[in-house]
Amino acid sequence: MLIPLGLGHWPPRLAIATLLLMLVIGIQSNIFSTNVENFKNEVIDFSVQSDHEGDASKLVASFCVSRKENILDETIEARDFSTIFKETTKSVECVTKYLAPPEEWSEEQKNAPGANDLAEKILNLKLQKEGVVLTAANKNNLLSGENYSLKSLWYATFMHAGIVHLFGNLLILFLFGIFVESRAGKIALVSTFLIGSFVGLSLHTLFYPVTPVLGASAGVTAILGLFLVLFFHSRMKFIATFFFFLNRSFYLSVPIATFLFYIGQDLILALGGISTGVAHLAHVGGFFVGVVSGFIVKKHSPLPRPFIYKEEQELFKKMQLETNDQLSFNLAVSILKLNPFNSLVLDQAISKMHKIDLLSNDLPKEIWNILAYKVLRFNRRNELTHLLNLIESLPEYVGLHTLLSEELLWSDSLKLADHAVKLQRYTLAIKIYSLLLKSAPEGADVAGIYQTCQNIYNQFPKLKTEIPNLEVPIHV
Repeated sequence: MLIPLGLGHWPPRLAIATLLLMLVIGIQSNIFSTNVENFKNEVIDFSVQSDHEGDASKLVASFCVSRKENILDETIEARDFSTIFKETTKSVECVTKYLAPPEEWSEEQKNAPGANDLAEKILNLKLQKEGVVLTAANKNNLLSGENYSLKSLWYATFMHAGIVHLFGNLLILFLFGIFVESRAGKIALVSTFLIGSFVGLSLHTLFYPVTPVLGASAGVTAILGLFLVLFFHSRMKFIATFFFFLNRSFYLSVPIATFLFYIGQDLILALGGISTGVAHLAHVGGFFVGVVSGFIVKKHSPLPRPFIYKEEQELFKKMQLETNDQLSFNLAVSILKLNPFNSLVLDQAISKMHKIDLLSNDLPKEIWNILAYKVLRFNRRNELTHLLNLIESLPEYVGLHTLLSEELLWSDSLKLADHAVKLQRYTLAIKIYSLLLKSAPEGADVAGIYQTCQNIYNQFPKLKTEIPNLEVPIHV
């Protein structure tokens, strides 16, 4: 199971509008729940009493048997239904083909004797059921082609099919709304939600006028579209868990995560015209409203990369003006709490770490977490030169041993040291080799590593004086 955690940190502002919107949706959904239940009951009662699906099957079975036996429909309809089905066992292919909606029949099917009458009877059944559904929808203020108004749009936005439907929408709204509100503001959040909902629901009603629609999903996907534009260059955090055991967190870029887990399925199904009982077209309409809203917000309130909040940029300006290295470093940590992937601030924080009195175990978790993430990312992408640059930029007290041993496998660290030798960065290579010798697992080629270190020392004797505290221990 994948659990999304938004951007993986709390935004700088309290998301009052998001929480109030969630509260309004919950209250209104509860108020309108009677309408939804009445609609369901009326449709269910009609379906139980009329058995339209069974009637359509009877018509098709009668038609196929009549073609096989060359007898009149009236004779077949008068016979026992179970007998009819026994006689159609050899006409399965015929039944399967004609059970499809008449508009999907092939030309050969349409031109068969009696096919026009069958299509008309099935259409009448369909129209009768649609009429009952639309009547029930209109009576209970559900949105449909016949009941399209501002009132029905409002009702549809806050009505939900059940607690699971409601909870799912509220959860997604919370996960993305709190970040959108901090970046775009309360007015942009609420207006995008309502406009996205109205546009999405209207789009569904335009193409599917006889299918009533309800739920805040279109408005929620509008917030998702707004989130995508505003945080396009950020990363989303997920936790992969198996019944809350074996938890593992990972990050995905916002565009990839948005498409894979949220809007991608809606786009594919909506464009393909595939019906799944979900208003995918409404989701797509709301999403594009959110995208447009995002570009409007960025135009009127631009932020340079890698900043994602105004508060973050203001703290950065204070950090640049601060002359005290410790206070400047503290401001950098505050910024990284808001945006852990602000590389500009991270670089300045690392430079300040060389100038302040800080022990390895006092390193703020915001700094440590992003350093660990970068180590893993560079290693996974085989960007070993970038990884060496990062390690070399860090002060000694950060703890090279802890960083490498906790985040990388011993074999990965060995590959990194070998890469340092290849680049003729011998000082860094000796440091990593020395750590590897101290933590070598059973069966490791300790002798080979030791010999490599001795060759480097023989070629560059000054290294022994430059890093005397890291002389290679003999574990041969």
